[in-house]
Amino acid sequence: MFKLSIYILLAFLLVGTVYSQQQCLDNVVSYTDQDRANIPASFDARTQWPNCISPVRDQGSCSSCWAMTSSSILADRLCIASGGAIKKLLSPQYMVDCAKNCKTNSQSDCNSGCKFGFLDISMEYLSNGISAESCLPYKESDATCPSQCKDGSPIQLYYGSGCISIGNLKDAQLEIMKNGPILAVFQIFTSLYNIGSGLYRGTGDPAEGHAARVIGWGEENGTPYWLALNSWGTEFGMDGAFKVPMGENIAGFESQLLSVKPNVDASPKGADANWNGGSTPSTGDNNSGNSGSGNTASQILQPISIVFILITLLSSAIVMFN
Repeated sequence: MFKLSIYILLAFLLVGTVYSQQQCLDNVVSYTDQDRANIPASFDARTQWPNCISPVRDQGSCSSCWAMTSSSILADRLCIASGGAIKKLLSPQYMVDCAKNCKTNSQSDCNSGCKFGFLDISMEYLSNGISAESCLPYKESDATCPSQCKDGSPIQLYYGSGCISIGNLKDAQLEIMKNGPILAVFQIFTSLYNIGSGLYRGTGDPAEGHAARVIGWGEENGTPYWLALNSWGTEFGMDGAFKVPMGENIAGFESQLLSVKPNVDASPKGADANWNGGSTPSTGDNNSGNSGSGNTASQILQPISIVFILITLLSSAIVMFN
């Protein structure tokens, strides 16, 4: 148990998404018992709002799942809340480059581009606004926060209006039903990489922290599950989606459920018929990753290798001191 705790701690410190902690807790979503008694057995936001759920993204070799999920959820919720009047694929690259904000009273717990991010302050950052994907295309690497779009035009910003936290599973279901996708932060174990259409049960070796967009739920052979969209392209899982058993808190999946309130009034109106973008990272300048490659085996194993090298060294040190 002691060694496993060390493995998980190292994984979170080294790569990927860091669990959110203090932010958002003052704004907890709560529904009535009457609402909770009328939750359907299955729900899919893609079916409920077929024109408002943005496409699966591909973070490539950058550990930007925090920016991918945050920007996608804001895009989805702006579209839903505006009745389709605001339909823009939003830019995770803008968050990678600009969202360097820190937790309250901290100069070290800060979003760090392609290294890692904190989901609570990422959701809070959306209140500052982010650009459209067409303004600042994704490129898998860090850059300086821009003062204009890639083509030289002025940046238009799309806004959230604060992070929300969801306190229990029924309220999480209702929040998805009423307002759109939410976000889950969880631990990756290696079984996720080749999950296919199966249920993710958190088996295998621990890797890194991660975030996913939760869009619904269902049941498989008597087991209720969450339906989530990953940010590893459409070749992952079921066209980018995967399932996690509900009510078991697999890999901490149900420990931190967050979302963002969309600010429709402050965001510019306009709808792109096909979301004006897609999953493939841009091949523009300063792209330090493999263009359009997504999480290939080598990209996945690189951070894991670093983790386990350090784990091995730490384990050796522990043995020496025992």
